[in-house]
Amino acid sequence: MEDPEERARQRALFLTDLSALGGLLIAAADTHGKPSLAYRSRHALDHRHPVKAVRRPVEAAAASTAHHAKAIAASVSGSH
Repeated sequence: MEDPEERARQRALFLTDLSALGGLLIAAADTHGKPSLAYRSRHALDHRHPVKAVRRPVEAAAASTAHHAKAIAASVSGSH
């Protein structure tokens, strides 16, 4: 790949993909001020029903992460 224009286009595509991946990682880690899943899992053992205490937050976080991932994937596939 010696063509400078092609190289610049490839670099731009790479940086776009890298940015989308970074956004996905931030969205997956962002808890909107709520305790992390790891914190909730550790402290759920103090409750009477640890499985019930962890199940809902884990399902909610998984649904939120899946929603964010789908939105990012849609925006990335639409930009190419």
